[in-house]
Amino acid sequence: MTRIESIEKYIQDLLGQDVVINPVKKEAMNGLPLYLSKTYTPYEMTLLDKSIVLFLRKAERSESPARIAKDAAGLQKHFEKDVAMVLDEVASWERKRLIEKQVPFIVPGRQLYLPMLLMDLRERFPKTTVAKQKYLSRAAQHALLRQILHEDVENHSMADVANLLGYSAMTMTKVREELVALDLCGVEKHGRSLRIVFSMPNEQLWFTALQHMRSPVFRKHFVIGKPDGWALLAGPSALAEKSLLQPDDRPTFAVWRKRYEGVLKDNHLVEIDAEDGSDLMIEEWYYDPRNISKTNEVDPLSLYLSMREDPDERIQIALEEMMETLIWSKG
Repeated sequence: MTRIESIEKYIQDLLGQDVVINPVKKEAMNGLPLYLSKTYTPYEMTLLDKSIVLFLRKAERSESPARIAKDAAGLQKHFEKDVAMVLDEVASWERKRLIEKQVPFIVPGRQLYLPMLLMDLRERFPKTTVAKQKYLSRAAQHALLRQILHEDVENHSMADVANLLGYSAMTMTKVREELVALDLCGVEKHGRSLRIVFSMPNEQLWFTALQHMRSPVFRKHFVIGKPDGWALLAGPSALAEKSLLQPDDRPTFAVWRKRYEGVLKDNHLVEIDAEDGSDLMIEEWYYDPRNISKTNEVDPLSLYLSMREDPDERIQIALEEMMETLIWSKG
């Protein structure tokens, strides 16, 4: 697991919130003092709709809190955004100095101090009541779709559901709290375990939760290469398999965003900037489409969510056709 993946996992496990981290564009580095550009690699993180620039040291060498604070000030002045320093480890006295100097930092898997958003020093993290929110987190949406289509989330321990969906037990606890807060499920105690229970039929659950769901698509890419079983059909290509829509000449596929780079490398695919000359469209998804679908296409509910805002009338007719023929039962 890379350091960026470690940060993503830590924040998602800790907060149950989606986090997006991408490299900063090279042109944003223009004018940055040389000693800073040689010392740090910047990444832009979006968390709770706020943009924060993360800085990873290129060399494995510890620095004093005073040095880190000075570097953070210089980086913030250049980028004119909130910044956070990514540290491999930090002693208690160093943490105290950094907090005194109001230097945001993250130690993946261990400690986090983001005064612009929140603070978790792992000595104390009080429980709070989950407020109703407009949208489900991606993990909660993933769990709900899995239940609607396969009915294997209800009445299982959070540890079992976490293994099924590929999340941590802490994330699944936050998922449970979200679903309860939106009155989408209840909770029953089995021994020492709390389990999710649904009182609504699958179809009613879908339509009740629909207002809280979002497209699973993170980003779309034009790619040169050949499809060879490495991803599921998505977009118009999947919809054509489930309706009378005519398929596009350029097929569309979906992959989990955490696997996108690996898919490109393993299958000798090349991403290009323009649609012209591309062979494929690849959608990066927030959750793993293979975890829900049991066919060669993405599941119909996620497909609907990914395309319901499409202005093309043909798409809307095909979506309606697909949803009308959907069987609301297990399997």
